[in-house]
Amino acid sequence: MWPSRKRVFTVPNTKGKEKFVVNNFESKYAGSQTLAGGLTYSDNAVFSAVGISVGPQKIASLAERMGIRTPVSSNYAMTLGGLHEGVTPLDMAHAYETFIEHGRRVGGSLGASNDGPVGIESVTSPGGKVLKQNEKRTKSVLPGNIADQTVQIMTTVISQGTGRRAALGPGQFAAGKTGTTENSGDAWFVGFNDRWTVAVWVGYADKLKPMLTEFAGAPVEGGTFPAQIWHDFMTAADNIVDDRNAKERAKKGLPPKPATEDQTTPVPVTAIPTKPAPVPEGGDSAPPAPQPAAPATGGTGTSPKTTTQTPTQTSTQPSPSGDGTGGTGTSGGTSAPGEG
Repeated sequence: MWPSRKRVFTVPNTKGKEKFVVNNFESKYAGSQTLAGGLTYSDNAVFSAVGISVGPQKIASLAERMGIRTPVSSNYAMTLGGLHEGVTPLDMAHAYETFIEHGRRVGGSLGASNDGPVGIESVTSPGGKVLKQNEKRTKSVLPGNIADQTVQIMTTVISQGTGRRAALGPGQFAAGKTGTTENSGDAWFVGFNDRWTVAVWVGYADKLKPMLTEFAGAPVEGGTFPAQIWHDFMTAADNIVDDRNAKERAKKGLPPKPATEDQTTPVPVTAIPTKPAPVPEGGDSAPPAPQPAAPATGGTGTSPKTTTQTPTQTSTQPSPSGDGTGGTGTSGGTSAPGEG
Protein backbone atom coordinates (compact mmCIF):
# COMPACT_ATOMS: atom_id res chain seq x y z
CA MET A 1 0.00 0.00 0.00
CA TRP A 2 1.09 3.54 -0.76
CA PRO A 3 0.00 6.83 0.87
CA SER A 4 -2.69 8.67 -1.07
CA ARG A 5 -2.43 12.25 0.14
CA LYS A 6 -0.79 15.51 -0.82
CA ARG A 7 2.94 14.85 -1.16
CA VAL A 8 5.90 17.22 -0.90
CA PHE A 9 9.28 15.91 -2.07
CA THR A 10 12.58 17.74 -1.74
CA VAL A 11 14.35 17.89 -5.10
CA PRO A 12 17.93 16.60 -4.90
CA ASN A 13 20.90 18.94 -5.32
CA THR A 14 18.87 22.07 -4.52
CA LYS A 15 19.99 22.37 -0.86
CA GLY A 16 16.38 21.83 0.13
CA LYS A 17 15.18 24.95 -1.64
CA GLU A 18 13.17 23.27 -4.41
CA LYS A 19 10.11 21.18 -3.63
CA PHE A 20 8.09 18.88 -5.85
CA VAL A 21 4.49 19.24 -4.68
CA VAL A 22 2.00 16.61 -5.81
CA ASN A 23 -1.78 16.92 -5.64
CA ASN A 24 -4.49 14.59 -6.89
CA PHE A 25 -7.29 15.70 -9.20
CA GLU A 26 -9.59 18.03 -7.24
CA SER A 27 -7.41 17.24 -4.17
CA LYS A 28 -9.27 13.95 -3.62
CA TYR A 29 -7.36 11.14 -1.91
CA ALA A 30 -7.99 7.57 -0.84
CA GLY A 31 -5.81 7.69 2.29
CA SER A 32 -3.90 4.63 1.15
CA GLN A 33 -3.89 2.90 -2.20
CA THR A 34 -2.50 -0.17 -3.94
CA LEU A 35 -0.25 0.28 -6.95
CA ALA A 36 -2.99 -1.27 -9.10
CA GLY A 37 -5.58 1.10 -7.67
CA GLY A 38 -3.26 4.03 -8.27
CA LEU A 39 -3.22 3.17 -11.97
CA THR A 40 -6.96 2.52 -12.17
CA TYR A 41 -7.93 5.81 -10.53
CA SER A 42 -5.00 7.99 -11.65
CA ASP A 43 -3.61 8.62 -8.18
CA ASN A 44 -0.73 11.05 -8.61
CA ALA A 45 0.32 10.71 -4.98
CA VAL A 46 0.96 7.00 -5.44
CA PHE A 47 2.82 7.18 -8.73
CA SER A 48 5.01 10.10 -7.79
CA ALA A 49 6.18 8.17 -4.71
CA VAL A 50 6.66 4.95 -6.67
CA GLY A 51 8.51 6.72 -9.46
CA ILE A 52 10.85 8.56 -7.13
CA SER A 53 11.51 5.34 -5.22
CA VAL A 54 12.33 3.41 -8.41
CA GLY A 55 14.31 6.30 -9.87
CA PRO A 56 13.37 8.69 -12.68
CA GLN A 57 16.41 7.71 -14.76
CA LYS A 58 15.40 4.04 -14.73
CA ILE A 59 11.89 5.00 -15.82
CA ALA A 60 13.26 7.21 -18.60
CA SER A 61 15.46 4.37 -19.86
CA LEU A 62 12.52 1.95 -19.93
CA ALA A 63 10.35 4.46 -21.79
CA GLU A 64 13.04 4.81 -24.43
CA ARG A 65 13.47 1.04 -24.75
CA MET A 66 9.71 0.68 -25.21
CA GLY A 67 9.65 3.11 -28.13
CA ILE A 68 9.73 6.76 -27.03
CA ARG A 69 12.20 8.40 -29.42
CA THR A 70 12.14 11.97 -28.12
CA PRO A 71 14.38 12.81 -25.14
CA VAL A 72 12.86 11.71 -21.83
CA SER A 73 13.52 13.90 -18.79
CA SER A 74 14.82 12.44 -15.54
CA ASN A 75 13.50 15.09 -13.13
CA TYR A 76 10.93 14.31 -10.43
CA ALA A 77 8.07 15.71 -12.52
CA MET A 78 8.63 13.02 -15.15
CA THR A 79 7.14 10.47 -12.76
CA LEU A 80 3.80 12.02 -13.70
CA GLY A 81 4.67 12.60 -17.35
CA GLY A 82 6.15 16.08 -16.94
CA LEU A 83 8.76 16.27 -19.70
CA HIS A 84 10.90 19.10 -21.05
CA GLU A 85 10.08 17.90 -24.57
CA GLY A 86 6.73 16.42 -25.55
CA VAL A 87 6.10 13.01 -27.06
CA THR A 88 4.13 12.17 -30.19
CA PRO A 89 0.93 10.11 -30.19
CA LEU A 90 2.66 7.77 -32.67
CA ASP A 91 5.47 7.01 -30.23
CA MET A 92 2.99 6.63 -27.37
CA ALA A 93 1.02 4.06 -29.36
CA HIS A 94 4.22 2.26 -30.32
CA ALA A 95 5.39 2.13 -26.69
CA TYR A 96 2.02 0.92 -25.40
CA GLU A 97 2.04 -1.82 -28.03
CA THR A 98 4.89 -3.34 -26.03
CA PHE A 99 2.47 -4.17 -23.20
CA ILE A 100 0.00 -6.13 -25.34
CA GLU A 101 2.94 -7.84 -27.08
CA HIS A 102 4.00 -9.36 -23.74
CA GLY A 103 6.93 -6.99 -23.25
CA ARG A 104 8.28 -7.16 -26.81
CA ARG A 105 8.91 -3.96 -28.71
CA VAL A 106 7.69 -4.40 -32.29
CA GLY A 107 9.56 -3.13 -35.31
CA GLY A 108 10.16 -4.28 -38.84
CA SER A 109 12.36 -4.23 -41.90
CA LEU A 110 10.27 -1.39 -43.37
CA GLY A 111 9.90 0.49 -40.10
CA ALA A 112 11.09 3.93 -39.10
CA SER A 113 14.66 4.54 -38.03
CA ASN A 114 15.78 3.75 -34.50
CA ASP A 115 13.45 0.75 -34.35
CA GLY A 116 10.46 3.03 -34.77
CA PRO A 117 6.93 2.00 -35.72
CA VAL A 118 6.17 0.38 -39.05
CA GLY A 119 4.01 2.35 -41.47
CA ILE A 120 4.58 0.30 -44.62
CA GLU A 121 3.39 -3.27 -44.98
CA SER A 122 4.73 -3.89 -48.46
CA VAL A 123 5.91 -2.21 -51.66
CA THR A 124 4.47 -3.43 -54.96
CA SER A 125 5.16 -2.64 -58.59
CA PRO A 126 2.46 -1.19 -60.90
CA GLY A 127 1.95 -4.75 -62.14
CA GLY A 128 1.26 -6.02 -58.63
CA LYS A 129 4.60 -7.73 -57.96
CA VAL A 130 5.69 -7.47 -54.33
CA LEU A 131 9.07 -5.74 -54.31
CA LYS A 132 9.49 -5.41 -50.56
CA GLN A 133 7.60 -7.09 -47.73
CA ASN A 134 7.89 -5.94 -44.15
CA GLU A 135 9.45 -8.51 -41.87
CA LYS A 136 8.21 -8.21 -38.30
CA ARG A 137 10.96 -7.89 -35.72
CA THR A 138 10.55 -7.97 -31.96
CA LYS A 139 12.86 -7.28 -29.07
CA SER A 140 12.16 -8.11 -25.43
CA VAL A 141 12.42 -4.91 -23.37
CA LEU A 142 10.14 -5.75 -20.44
CA PRO A 143 9.59 -9.08 -18.63
CA GLY A 144 6.51 -10.74 -20.10
CA ASN A 145 4.85 -11.38 -16.75
CA ILE A 146 5.13 -7.70 -15.80
CA ALA A 147 3.74 -6.59 -19.17
CA ASP A 148 0.83 -9.01 -18.84
CA GLN A 149 0.01 -7.87 -15.31
CA THR A 150 0.11 -4.24 -16.46
CA VAL A 151 -2.39 -5.09 -19.19
CA GLN A 152 -4.68 -6.70 -16.63
CA ILE A 153 -4.59 -3.58 -14.47
CA MET A 154 -5.19 -1.30 -17.45
CA THR A 155 -8.43 -3.15 -18.19
CA THR A 156 -9.70 -1.81 -14.87
CA VAL A 157 -9.05 1.77 -16.02
CA ILE A 158 -11.80 1.19 -18.59
CA SER A 159 -14.07 -1.08 -16.57
CA GLN A 160 -14.14 0.95 -13.36
CA GLY A 161 -11.60 3.78 -13.44
CA THR A 162 -10.93 7.04 -15.22
CA GLY A 163 -11.39 5.67 -18.75
CA ARG A 164 -14.93 4.32 -18.60
CA ARG A 165 -16.04 6.27 -21.68
CA ALA A 166 -13.59 4.16 -23.72
CA ALA A 167 -15.41 0.90 -22.94
CA LEU A 168 -16.19 -1.03 -26.13
CA GLY A 169 -19.09 -3.04 -24.82
CA PRO A 170 -19.89 -6.12 -22.74
CA GLY A 171 -17.36 -8.89 -23.19
CA GLN A 172 -15.03 -6.88 -25.44
CA PHE A 173 -11.42 -6.69 -24.34
CA ALA A 174 -9.99 -3.18 -23.98
CA ALA A 175 -7.25 -1.67 -21.83
CA GLY A 176 -5.66 1.74 -21.62
CA LYS A 177 -4.74 4.82 -19.64
CA THR A 178 -6.04 8.35 -19.33
CA GLY A 179 -3.79 11.38 -18.96
CA THR A 180 -4.38 15.06 -18.23
CA THR A 181 -1.85 17.85 -17.80
CA GLU A 182 -2.11 20.71 -15.37
CA ASN A 183 -5.06 23.02 -16.09
CA SER A 184 -6.24 20.62 -18.81
CA GLY A 185 -3.68 21.88 -21.31
CA ASP A 186 -3.32 18.40 -22.84
CA ALA A 187 -5.53 15.34 -22.59
CA TRP A 188 -4.66 11.78 -23.59
CA PHE A 189 -6.07 8.32 -23.92
CA VAL A 190 -3.77 5.51 -25.02
CA GLY A 191 -4.93 1.93 -25.17
CA PHE A 192 -5.50 -1.25 -27.12
CA ASN A 193 -7.95 -3.99 -27.86
CA ASP A 194 -7.08 -7.33 -29.44
CA ARG A 195 -6.48 -5.73 -32.87
CA TRP A 196 -5.23 -2.16 -32.49
CA THR A 197 -3.07 0.03 -30.27
CA VAL A 198 -4.21 3.65 -30.56
CA ALA A 199 -3.11 6.91 -28.94
CA VAL A 200 -5.35 9.97 -28.87
CA TRP A 201 -4.13 13.43 -27.87
CA VAL A 202 -6.49 16.38 -27.56
CA GLY A 203 -5.19 19.92 -27.25
CA TYR A 204 -4.20 23.02 -29.21
CA ALA A 205 -1.34 22.33 -31.62
CA ASP A 206 -0.05 25.91 -31.83
CA LYS A 207 0.11 26.71 -28.10
CA LEU A 208 -0.58 25.35 -24.66
CA LYS A 209 -4.10 26.51 -23.83
CA PRO A 210 -6.15 25.33 -20.85
CA MET A 211 -9.33 23.52 -21.88
CA LEU A 212 -11.39 24.25 -18.80
CA THR A 213 -14.89 24.47 -20.27
CA GLU A 214 -14.78 22.73 -23.66
CA PHE A 215 -16.37 19.49 -22.46
CA ALA A 216 -19.99 20.70 -22.15
CA GLY A 217 -18.84 23.38 -19.73
CA ALA A 218 -16.46 21.08 -17.87
CA PRO A 219 -12.68 20.59 -18.23
CA VAL A 220 -11.27 18.37 -20.98
CA GLU A 221 -9.51 15.43 -19.34
CA GLY A 222 -8.25 12.07 -20.51
CA GLY A 223 -11.51 10.38 -19.64
CA THR A 224 -13.61 12.82 -21.69
CA PHE A 225 -12.94 13.67 -25.36
CA PRO A 226 -9.86 11.41 -25.72
CA ALA A 227 -11.64 8.35 -24.33
CA GLN A 228 -14.69 9.05 -26.51
CA ILE A 229 -12.58 9.49 -29.64
CA TRP A 230 -10.68 6.30 -28.87
CA HIS A 231 -13.94 4.40 -28.38
CA ASP A 232 -15.44 5.69 -31.62
CA PHE A 233 -12.33 4.99 -33.68
CA MET A 234 -11.85 1.48 -32.31
CA THR A 235 -15.50 0.63 -32.88
CA ALA A 236 -15.43 1.95 -36.46
CA ALA A 237 -12.11 0.26 -37.29
CA ASP A 238 -13.29 -3.11 -35.98
CA ASN A 239 -16.55 -2.82 -37.92
CA ILE A 240 -14.67 -2.05 -41.14
CA VAL A 241 -12.38 -5.06 -40.75
CA ASP A 242 -15.24 -7.38 -39.81
CA ASP A 243 -17.22 -6.20 -42.83
CA ARG A 244 -14.28 -6.73 -45.20
CA ASN A 245 -13.64 -10.18 -43.79
CA ALA A 246 -17.30 -11.13 -44.17
CA LYS A 247 -17.35 -9.99 -47.81
CA GLU A 248 -14.18 -11.93 -48.62
CA ARG A 249 -15.61 -15.08 -47.07
CA ALA A 250 -18.93 -14.58 -48.87
CA LYS A 251 -17.09 -14.48 -52.21
CA LYS A 252 -15.66 -17.89 -51.36
CA GLY A 253 -19.04 -19.23 -50.28
CA LEU A 254 -18.03 -19.36 -46.62
CA PRO A 255 -20.16 -18.27 -43.66
CA PRO A 256 -19.09 -15.20 -41.65
CA LYS A 257 -16.28 -15.94 -39.24
CA PRO A 258 -16.66 -14.88 -35.59
CA ALA A 259 -14.73 -11.67 -35.11
CA THR A 260 -12.58 -13.14 -32.35
CA GLU A 261 -11.04 -15.74 -34.67
CA ASP A 262 -9.12 -13.06 -36.57
CA GLN A 263 -7.83 -11.31 -33.48
CA THR A 264 -4.91 -11.71 -31.13
CA THR A 265 -5.74 -13.56 -27.95
CA PRO A 266 -5.65 -10.94 -25.18
CA VAL A 267 -4.01 -11.44 -21.83
CA PRO A 268 -6.43 -13.25 -19.49
CA VAL A 269 -8.01 -10.77 -17.11
CA THR A 270 -8.10 -11.62 -13.44
CA ALA A 271 -9.66 -9.67 -10.61
CA ILE A 272 -7.22 -7.12 -9.19
CA PRO A 273 -8.24 -5.56 -5.87
CA THR A 274 -8.18 -1.80 -5.97
CA LYS A 275 -9.23 0.86 -3.53
CA PRO A 276 -11.24 3.53 -5.34
CA ALA A 277 -10.31 7.15 -4.90
CA PRO A 278 -13.18 9.41 -3.81
CA VAL A 279 -13.32 11.14 -7.20
CA PRO A 280 -11.37 9.78 -10.18
CA GLU A 281 -9.46 11.91 -12.68
CA GLY A 282 -11.01 12.33 -16.08
CA GLY A 283 -14.41 13.76 -15.23
CA ASP A 284 -15.87 10.32 -14.65
CA SER A 285 -17.70 10.86 -11.40
CA ALA A 286 -21.31 9.73 -11.65
CA PRO A 287 -23.45 10.67 -13.39
CA PRO A 288 -21.34 11.13 -16.54
CA ALA A 289 -21.29 14.53 -18.16
CA PRO A 290 -23.20 14.92 -21.43
CA GLN A 291 -21.20 13.55 -24.32
CA PRO A 292 -20.67 16.18 -27.05
CA ALA A 293 -20.09 14.98 -30.58
CA ALA A 294 -16.50 13.79 -31.05
CA PRO A 295 -16.34 12.17 -34.48
CA ALA A 296 -13.61 9.65 -35.17
CA THR A 297 -12.23 9.23 -38.65
CA GLY A 298 -10.02 6.65 -40.30
CA GLY A 299 -6.47 5.75 -39.41
CA THR A 300 -3.91 3.00 -39.40
CA GLY A 301 -4.41 1.51 -36.00
CA THR A 302 -1.51 3.38 -34.43
CA SER A 303 -2.59 7.00 -33.93
CA PRO A 304 -5.79 8.17 -35.60
CA LYS A 305 -6.14 11.68 -36.96
CA THR A 306 -9.34 13.09 -35.57
CA THR A 307 -10.79 16.40 -34.53
CA THR A 308 -13.24 17.75 -32.02
CA GLN A 309 -15.23 20.92 -32.46
CA THR A 310 -12.80 23.11 -30.54
CA PRO A 311 -9.58 21.39 -29.47
CA THR A 312 -7.79 19.25 -32.04
CA GLN A 313 -6.14 15.86 -31.97
CA THR A 314 -3.14 15.05 -34.09
CA SER A 315 -0.68 12.26 -34.65
CA THR A 316 2.23 14.22 -36.05
CA GLN A 317 3.18 17.01 -33.63
CA PRO A 318 4.69 16.43 -30.18
CA SER A 319 2.37 17.37 -27.37
CA PRO A 320 3.27 20.65 -25.66
CA SER A 321 4.97 19.73 -22.43
CA GLY A 322 7.12 21.02 -19.61
CA ASP A 323 7.96 20.59 -15.97
CA GLY A 324 4.97 20.07 -13.77
CA THR A 325 2.68 18.71 -16.45
CA GLY A 326 1.23 15.25 -16.63
CA GLY A 327 0.75 12.67 -19.34
CA THR A 328 0.35 8.99 -19.99
CA GLY A 329 3.99 8.16 -19.81
CA THR A 330 5.08 4.60 -19.25
CA SER A 331 5.80 5.48 -15.63
CA GLY A 332 2.03 5.48 -15.08
CA GLY A 333 1.57 9.13 -14.13
CA THR A 334 -1.48 10.70 -15.60
CA SER A 335 -2.24 14.17 -14.35
CA ALA A 336 -0.13 17.03 -13.27
CA PRO A 337 0.79 18.03 -9.77
CA GLY A 338 -0.93 21.21 -8.74
CA GLU A 339 2.41 22.90 -8.10
CA GLY A 340 5.99 22.17 -8.92
